[in-house]
Amino acid sequence: MAWALNSGALNLETAVGLGVLSLGISGCLLAFLLTLATRIKTRTVFSNTLTWLLCRAIGRLCRALGRSWPLTWRVVVLFLLYLLGSVLTALTVFLIPVYQGLALYFLCRWTIQWRRVREGAARIVGGDPSCKIDTGGKMYPDLREHAEQLNDLGGAIRTAVDRQLKSERFKAELITNVSHDLKTPLTSIINYVDLLKKEEIQNPRAAEYIEVLDRKSQRLKKLTEDLVEASKASTGNLAVNRERLGMVQLVQQAIGEFEEKFAQRGLQLISSFPAEEAYIQADGRHLWRIIDNLLSNCNKYAMEGTRVYLDVMKWDGTVTLSVKNISQQQLNIPAEQLMERFVRGEESRSTEGSGLGLSIARSLTELQGGVFRLDIDGDLFKAALSFPEDCSPSA
Repeated sequence: MAWALNSGALNLETAVGLGVLSLGISGCLLAFLLTLATRIKTRTVFSNTLTWLLCRAIGRLCRALGRSWPLTWRVVVLFLLYLLGSVLTALTVFLIPVYQGLALYFLCRWTIQWRRVREGAARIVGGDPSCKIDTGGKMYPDLREHAEQLNDLGGAIRTAVDRQLKSERFKAELITNVSHDLKTPLTSIINYVDLLKKEEIQNPRAAEYIEVLDRKSQRLKKLTEDLVEASKASTGNLAVNRERLGMVQLVQQAIGEFEEKFAQRGLQLISSFPAEEAYIQADGRHLWRIIDNLLSNCNKYAMEGTRVYLDVMKWDGTVTLSVKNISQQQLNIPAEQLMERFVRGEESRSTEGSGLGLSIARSLTELQGGVFRLDIDGDLFKAALSFPEDCSPSA
């Protein structure tokens, strides 16, 4: 009887214990299911698990080690890992297409991202420094770093270009303002010098002084006019009225203007022209100024008693005017620097030049769609300007 009572009590305790245990397990299972449902809904099923955290730590370590290696070593390691994966998946026929498909997916993804970087670089090189390469979409680290460097480079180029344009505008405005401020007193000086020249001055020394004043004031007037024109030409603020012009005819007129000046310095002008007229589309006033500057440059800086070669050539749809002479002074300066403003080939500055003639000639040539070139070989100075030939029938 006692044994039966003890057995009944034991069964009751066991049942109660099992009930409590079942209730606890059910509660834990319910909590797990609720948590799992929440993580599935928020797409964070594995993000906080120990396995995931361990894998992330290993992945970060591998990326850190990989970035510290040279690119060649990284490529070799990736290739060896690919071969190892191919060997392991070869043991199971089902995994071979899955593994190769994943490899193809990552390769295609890398190719698409590389094309995006290459297209962005091409746009930056092509003159669009404001282009920004999209580095989103989980771009590979090496490609992202390269794209960010290109974006920084484009920004630096844009900043440098803006700064250069601002500087050029400031210099042009400064030159224009100073030139305009000089015009009024200079005009008064020239007028008073003209009045003094009309007076009957008995002192020959005073008359000589007046001649010097007249010559220097005219030179200063020419310099201020050149300053204004150089400023406008370099910034493209000159009006260009293109028309059909004959280069040969224009050059022959210029030769007639300079024959006497060349003869005074013993310069022999040798010209060469094509059998037929060479027509171009240009502004007659600007083109005449270019030719005048080139011949004036020869008259000032060519060695006395030497030859000046003036050639007009037609070649492959282009009309080229070439001017060659032997410099009187040693030309120890690069050709590109000689075309800058206020730069002269001779350091003594004993001539009447201002250092603006070639700069104006180049700016006016480019403003009309031409190409201006300058070559220096020892003491040989050669300038050439080229324009597309106008082959349209004359009106």
